[in-house]
Amino acid sequence: MLKRNMLLIALFSGALSLMACSPQTQEHADAAVDSAGDDIANTADAAGDAVVDAGQTTVDGVQTAGEVATDAVADTGDAIADGTNQVVANTADAVANGANHIENGAANVAADADNHVGADHVEVVSEDQQY
Repeated sequence: MLKRNMLLIALFSGALSLMACSPQTQEHADAAVDSAGDDIANTADAAGDAVVDAGQTTVDGVQTAGEVATDAVADTGDAIADGTNQVVANTADAVANGANHIENGAANVAADADNHVGADHVEVVSEDQQY
């Protein structure tokens, strides 16, 4: 009977020690859960900040690209305008030079006609060129 009592006391002591540890274990588990929750919240905040920073960097990059593209379009427009103005000026010069050559040629033909046409000058046209 002594052995049985000792066994019962040992079992009862073990059960009580488990029950006594249980609130401590629960407190530790609660603390671990709270700590994990805090870690998750801090990580989420840091991730949110990283996303905001990445978004701002993207916005800045797009804005800079837009400004560069706008400048490039303006430069292209200026180059086209300059090229067009040069083409117009060169065409006007070519037309003026052509007109001067025509005028000189016409003056030369008129002078030549005056020199070759007289009262005694008769032009003979061949048979195949008469219409």
